[in-house]
Amino acid sequence: MRKDVVQARFTVARRDAPSAGRPSQAPAQSPAATSPQGPSAITPEKRPAPAPAAAPQPRPEPAATQGAARPAAQFTRTQQGTGPAAQPAPASSQQPAPAQKAAAAPASQPAKPAAQPVATQQAPAKTALSPAPQPAPQPDEWDDDDEPTVQTLSPPVAPPPGAEPKPKPARKPEEVTGSTAPPSPADVQKEAEERKAAEERKAAEERKVAEERKAAEERKAAEERKAAEEKRLADERRVIEERKAVEERRAQERKAQERAAVERAANERAAVERAAAEKRAAVERAAAERAAAQERAAQERANLERAKLERRISTPTSVDAVDVEITTSDPGQRAASAVASATEAEEIEADVADNTVELTPPVVAGPIPGTNIIPSAIVATAPSAATSEKERPRADGTLDSFLAMAASARASDVHLVAGRPLFLRIASDLVPRTQPVQPEHVERIARELIPVRLRERFEAEGACDFAIDHPQHGRFRVNVSRQRTGYKLSMRVVPREVPTLASLALPEAVGGATKHARGLVLVTGPAGHGKTSTLAAIVGMLNATTARHILTLEDPIEFVHPRKRAIVSQREVGAHARSYAAGLEAAMREDPDVIVVGELVDAATVREAVAASETGHLVLATMSTQSAAKTVDRLVEMFPYAEQAQMRMSIAGALRLIIGQRLVPSADRTRLHAAIELLPASIALYTLIRDERTAQIPSLQQRGRSLGVVRLDESLAELVRSQKVTLEVAKQLAESPPELEALASRNAPAVARKA
Repeated sequence: MRKDVVQARFTVARRDAPSAGRPSQAPAQSPAATSPQGPSAITPEKRPAPAPAAAPQPRPEPAATQGAARPAAQFTRTQQGTGPAAQPAPASSQQPAPAQKAAAAPASQPAKPAAQPVATQQAPAKTALSPAPQPAPQPDEWDDDDEPTVQTLSPPVAPPPGAEPKPKPARKPEEVTGSTAPPSPADVQKEAEERKAAEERKAAEERKVAEERKAAEERKAAEERKAAEEKRLADERRVIEERKAVEERRAQERKAQERAAVERAANERAAVERAAAEKRAAVERAAAERAAAQERAAQERANLERAKLERRISTPTSVDAVDVEITTSDPGQRAASAVASATEAEEIEADVADNTVELTPPVVAGPIPGTNIIPSAIVATAPSAATSEKERPRADGTLDSFLAMAASARASDVHLVAGRPLFLRIASDLVPRTQPVQPEHVERIARELIPVRLRERFEAEGACDFAIDHPQHGRFRVNVSRQRTGYKLSMRVVPREVPTLASLALPEAVGGATKHARGLVLVTGPAGHGKTSTLAAIVGMLNATTARHILTLEDPIEFVHPRKRAIVSQREVGAHARSYAAGLEAAMREDPDVIVVGELVDAATVREAVAASETGHLVLATMSTQSAAKTVDRLVEMFPYAEQAQMRMSIAGALRLIIGQRLVPSADRTRLHAAIELLPASIALYTLIRDERTAQIPSLQQRGRSLGVVRLDESLAELVRSQKVTLEVAKQLAESPPELEALASRNAPAVARKA
């Protein structure tokens, strides 16, 4: 129901309801009616009193009630004024008070019979003036509980003493209600129907409102679902776009890397071609220079011979005297000349099979004529180390004397540098043994050692590698190079006999490399830490215990393996193969069982080695890396980015064993002890390499003792506990010095703990 309609009806009912406890006053008796207040006065209605009704019977009322009753709708508001009082009505429109009471009686209560004769007598006169009956009020949509009643209205406020009562404004005719007679059954039924219809309309309205609310909620939920779906689709589109952008970025990176790899390969090829061209040009220049030098030397010899011939023809006796004087003037000079002549008469034979220069010492039955010097004494004498340069022996001896010094001192390397003393590497220290060697003396020794087939290469590149085999002091791997002060020789002592695992004090687990029929076995470690010796010991074990075809590729050949059960074919890079990769490719057609590679130096060599291991061959190789865990990363990083994933899978499947090695100086600094780490192949290692998680290999080594893993720190701790090395030296090579100290303190002797 509308709120304004309810408020209006409540106002009308409150205005029309009589006030309880207030005596009814006739309009004629009201002070406001008689006071002249202008046009805003309130006047009574001019209508006759209705005839007394026959039914229902009047109900007697107490006198107080009758006197206090106030007719409803007795006055009509004629004009709303602002003056203090209303104007009195005209005299013609007024009637006596009893008549007014009689006329007002039917509106509020039933007519009384003979009790009011005056009203009864005046009724006929008033009948003609009675207005037409008003239509019954239309039923409204009020609820019985909402209808205002007289009982719910508050009592009027009593006026202050002495104040005139304010008359109630007269009601309009259309506001006057009908008779208070009880409604008829038809009216009751009609009112019930109207109330029912109102209730139905109200219920329908409520249902409509509920349906509208439900529809609004459904629309809101649908909008929310639509918004959520749109948000989800937007998120999916964003994720797809981001993934697509990442893929495009990766594709661009791959393309850029491929382009960079192609450019790098092109640059490398161009550099190789330039180097080859420069090499050819240098060789041509060197050949031209040699030809010119030979021509000049021939010309000088011809001139000298011509001059000699001329002198002999002119004065033959004087020439003989001069020759005798030159050759016999000084005994010391004569001895030196004899040694030089004997040295120049040595035959240097280059063995093509193993690139070995055979050094044949001069054979002299007795002392050099005119002196007490015996050449063999020069070879056998090894000067001892001196504390000062002046106390060291002179460095004008032959190469044999230098090699004899190295053999007697059990040195691993010999360094002969122009203008510097002879240095021997004993254990891990470089010890000077002679006074400074003259540059021309070093140059003469170097030129005598370089094989004939390598002289052009040396002139073009400035360095070359080869091996020499001395009948008394064993084999040496030699590197000859030129540097600022002149020539330089670096010679590595190679034992004549192939070492064994026992002679190198290596654990028996290293021999497990020989149990594999195929796969890749790597011997790793820094340069100069005995990788070649360990690899030679493994090959020697295979040679002695199995009947296989073993093919080696070395640069140069160091250990010469004797004939035993296996066939050992030793090839040298540069002499028998252009490179390691070319040698491996050619070896696949020679029916080998075991292929030994001196060192994996580039991606081409690694690719050929892995391919050989995947085709059923056992490949043994060395690599210069710091640890077994870093070896896999070094292998993969040799390849371009586009090939790394495939090579990682191939290496993971081909790898069988990684042997890491360190040489640790002994406590007295006179020898070296090997510390070994072993990383055998396993499913866990295969998974880490395949999934590019090689950083977790150290963790696998810590918990992989049951898999045969041996850590470097454990080997160092064992050397410390056995008092072979000191703890300070072992810490310098350990991967974790605190852990090494903790391992070394377990069941360690008192001496080792103090160290």
